[in-house]
Formats: sequence, C-alpha cells, structure tokens
Amino acid sequence: MDRPRSRGILAVSYAALLFKAAEYDRVEIAICRMLGEVEPTFRDQLRDLLQVAWDEQQLASRKLQYSNDDILVALRGGDIGVGSAPAEVATRYMNGIHSLAYCAAEFDAGLDLRTRGMPTQPIQNFLQARATQPAAGSYRFSVRFVEPAQGDLFSGHRPHPNPQRVSRVVLEVLKAIEGADRTSLEQLVPRPEYRLALTKLGRNLVPGGISLTEVEVRTAEDAPDQAVRLYASHKKRANEAIKEMLPPDPGASGEEQTIEGVLRGLSLDRSWLEVRPPDGSAKRIRTGPDELDDVIGPMVNRKVRARIRFTRGARRTEPRLVDIETLED
Repeated sequence: MDRPRSRGILAVSYAALLFKAAEYDRVEIAICRMLGEVEPTFRDQLRDLLQVAWDEQQLASRKLQYSNDDILVALRGGDIGVGSAPAEVATRYMNGIHSLAYCAAEFDAGLDLRTRGMPTQPIQNFLQARATQPAAGSYRFSVRFVEPAQGDLFSGHRPHPNPQRVSRVVLEVLKAIEGADRTSLEQLVPRPEYRLALTKLGRNLVPGGISLTEVEVRTAEDAPDQAVRLYASHKKRANEAIKEMLPPDPGASGEEQTIEGVLRGLSLDRSWLEVRPPDGSAKRIRTGPDELDDVIGPMVNRKVRARIRFTRGARRTEPRLVDIETLED
C-alpha cells in the first residue's frame, strides 16, 4: 500500500474514532489539520465527517442528541435519477414526510390536533431532514429525530414525543395504506381525529405513477424487505379508508359529486377553496373547520379531485367539501 493512501486511511480512521468518542471539538481540529495532507478521495470523506460533527456540536450545545430511530425514504421511477430528483418532487416529499411525522409527534405528546399554522417550536426541533447516500435509480433522504441528552426537551416538564413511538406511528399509517389492514393503526392511534388526519397525510405520499412511481419508507432498524412501498394503486385504498373514517355531516344532503381541476385558491380560515376545471370556470367550495393546512396546503396549483355535497337548506350553488386528493401532474 503506498504511503499517500495509507496516510488517508489512517486520517479517516483517526477522525472516525474521535467522532465515536463524541470528541467533536477534537474532530474539528484534527480534520482541519489533515485536509491538506491527504488525497482528494479522502478529503471528501473527511469533509462529510466534519459536517456531521458540526451538526452534533450544535445539538450538544443545546443539550440535545440524535436518536437512533431515523425514518429512511427512497423515491424511485419516473423522473428520478441517480441520487437526484426534480426539486419540486424532492421538496414535496420531504415536506410531506415532515408533516406526517409532525402530526405523529403531536399525537404522541398528547397535544390537541393542530388544523392551522405551524407546529410549536419544540415539535419543529424534534425532527430534521437529511439527504443521504445516492443510489442508482433513486433519490434518498432521512428524517432524524432529536431527543434531550438529559432533562426535558419541552419547558415546564411537558411530555415530549418518544422517537421510537413516533417512527412506529408513521410506519403503521403507511402500512395501513399499503395493505388495507387498519387494525394495528386503530390500536396504536385510538383518537379518531388523529387517525383520520394521519391517513390523509399518508395519502399525500402516495405517488401518482408518472413523475414518480414508487415511494419506499422504513426505519433505520428495518431490513430493506421490511420497508413499506407505496405505488399509485394504493391511492384507492387510502381513499376507501378515509371515506370510512369521515364523520357524518348532518348539514349536507344530496348525492356526492366530484369536481376535477387545479386548486387555485385557498383560505381555510374563511372556510373556502377554489378549484378551476379545464373549462376555466371557478368552482368555490366551502370547507369545514377540521380541514388541515398540512393536508390541503401542498395541493395549491396542483390538479385535484374534490368530492362535494350541497349544504342542506342552502343554495344549490354552494357545495361543501367532503374530501380532496391530488391527481398526477
């Protein structure tokens, strides 16, 4: 083995050992000193390790640490390349898995269901998305959970989410969509309002089958063959599950109808959204107080299918939203 290569191997090994010992300051000093002394291949490895060490330094300064309950996501097919994806698709699915995990964390913390606005800051601090290693034909990222190194993540000793339970809820929601078996989900999430919200958020992760054909989700502890794999065919299962969970609406009457078009306007605070069918007309639909920002917000400017009924006793021109889902762009 030539000396430059030996020097590079030893440098990476030394920095990795310091990292495993949680000596993050020493990792930073050692890597900065060694970067100019090794070959380019090893510099890339040292830079990657330095970035991770900086992340850990930042968390340690806030008395936090990463848990070992990461959620791993892989996008495949359609326009997905080798470790690359269209920015809009990558952002949509990162935000989608975040929204699902936030909701699961709020449920685990015993909070009331949030229908509007952002999660509280402690919940936002609870998880972070990270791009991971590229692989042929897929774009991968992970959601990492943060937990207190000691003490409580929430001020005033309020309950904080448990990373293991939250990752399990996320996987069970997606398994229920994948396999149409909702028994485990009902046992894990007994609160019906949360179960409906989580299933709607999970449905947003089902691919349309053109720009993206497969979404794979698993925890870091799962083997690849234990992963949940979502395809376009699972949208129908998710819709059926949601239809069964929807509470009856005593104020609505008549047969259910559908409107397809682009969601162009939205104001859940004022209880309306606007869909524009291909003929260019504007269809304003009333929404209920329990519609979620995180479910409908990402649909703006995308093709949707809205299921509606008319309000009993109101004008026939005022439809009420039953459910709404995205269609393939």
